[in-house]
Amino acid sequence: MQLKSRLTAGEALAALDGSVRALRGFGSDRRRPLTWHPMEVRARLGKWLVFFRLACRGDPGGAVKTVNLVAKIYGTDRGAVALGALKTLRAAGFRPPGPHRVPAVYGYAPGFGVLIQERAPGIPWADFLTGGAERLAAASARAADWLVQLQGSSAPAGPHGRGSDIDRIGRFGEELADNFGSRGAPARRLGLEVIGRLNAGSCPALPSHGDYHPKNVLLARRVTSGVDFDAFGLREPAFDAGYAVGQLLIMSYFRLGTFEPGGRGALAFWQRYHEVGGHAPWDRVAVHVARCFIESLHYELCVLRNVRTELLQLWTQQADLWLGSNGPATLERLAGRGRWGP
Repeated sequence: MQLKSRLTAGEALAALDGSVRALRGFGSDRRRPLTWHPMEVRARLGKWLVFFRLACRGDPGGAVKTVNLVAKIYGTDRGAVALGALKTLRAAGFRPPGPHRVPAVYGYAPGFGVLIQERAPGIPWADFLTGGAERLAAASARAADWLVQLQGSSAPAGPHGRGSDIDRIGRFGEELADNFGSRGAPARRLGLEVIGRLNAGSCPALPSHGDYHPKNVLLARRVTSGVDFDAFGLREPAFDAGYAVGQLLIMSYFRLGTFEPGGRGALAFWQRYHEVGGHAPWDRVAVHVARCFIESLHYELCVLRNVRTELLQLWTQQADLWLGSNGPATLERLAGRGRWGP
């Protein structure tokens, strides 16, 4: 994947080194950084992610402790949204000793946009797609609990441009049609239908993760953490719920060649979400699942330039299916529990 940021990997690591050295102390005993060691470096959507270990000490002459951290290096001050989200969510209760959490912030250097945060414990929700039906259902229920806690929280969030989310889907459909001719034409039609459905009604805006997919939910034994808050803001609740369902189905297909595990996990997610008072109505969730498939198709074929053009038919079929959905029976059929259809 080509990094959009102006920073090279070496420049990103140098920016992180300077940011670590500038840390004034953290934790209850005001630990000071001593040395750090990178464990993994990734390029991701215009920024660098660096997973590293930091050796630190509290009192002079005290014991040296090691903490596992992750740095997001944006290259500009784009990390301010995620920084604000983490701070407000921690203040709203997403911290120990509660079971629903977000990572603690260790520091932020606006010059290069270096956000240093705790490495959240646990296994990504996505990894439970291959862990057996019971474990997948339990993980999906916990992911639903976290989302309901977010949507019902008092965390202040800035307004997110609803129009930009909607306009983007129209642009994605147009680009797919322009790039793939008759094979991409259904994406233009579906994009317009999604826009029409979303504009036809609305729900009160609530705190929204903005990228609530199964790789951004980590599950430890008694803790569920949300990570990656670059798109945090206020949106209708169906935005996150529909995106989670759509991405679970997409990851299931990419990893296993079938929607069935994703359908089972998404059904457990929806059932728990509905059971504990989630605010998103099914008809809006279904439209956002369709939106997710169009967005994914554009990302795979127009951004990553993936050669899997068979997705043109498969992903637009899924978007059509979801626009025709009239209830959770859609997930039951995708999970292999009923006759195929909307």
